[in-house]
Amino acid sequence: MYQGNYLDLITHSKNYNKNWRILSAIWIFLTICSSILHLLVIMNPEWIGNNKTKSYFGLYNYCNNGYDCEWDLLNIKPFSIISHISFLFYLSAAILNGFAIFSIMLFVLLTEKYVFLVVSWFQLLSFVMTTIGCFIFPFSWDHSIAREICDSQVYTLGYCSVRWAYVMSIVLIFDQILLSVLGFILAKKQPQKLSEYYDYLNYCKTSSFDGSRDGKEVY
Repeated sequence: MYQGNYLDLITHSKNYNKNWRILSAIWIFLTICSSILHLLVIMNPEWIGNNKTKSYFGLYNYCNNGYDCEWDLLNIKPFSIISHISFLFYLSAAILNGFAIFSIMLFVLLTEKYVFLVVSWFQLLSFVMTTIGCFIFPFSWDHSIAREICDSQVYTLGYCSVRWAYVMSIVLIFDQILLSVLGFILAKKQPQKLSEYYDYLNYCKTSSFDGSRDGKEVY
């Protein structure tokens, strides 16, 4: 009487475990990709660029020499205090993403639930840092160097345009919060191990058998 129900429950449990692990693998892959993109966004110095003179400025560097501009990753020279603060926020977010990637390696030491929670908290903090950095960066456009590069007025871009790095930084804000929420959901919806599920079903089967012997019908 109960064999069909038990088989259905076991099949449902296997499918649930399979789908959960597929989503977990996708989440891990997207987390790694997001961290790599975040690092590339920070490394790129050209967030705002002049299409005519090829001058640019970004988080940690600027160039107003036109075609003589060279990209030097080790040459850190923010053109304003605001851009420097924004750079520190983005750098903090990148460090938090690095901690998140390192925490994924803890799957071999901790249960999946705690790993998802730790990584999701890192992603949530990274989301906050990225949002603040992205929000305050446009306030640096009022600086004299930015206006010289873009030949612009106060808080306008003039001949400059937004480059892909700044656009990607905005996209990463939504990416971070979505990954964080998904991580919390995966942690909450973590399925039981199949061995524990089998023990539970055997317990229910034994209880049902004992109840039927006492003249009670168990559903």
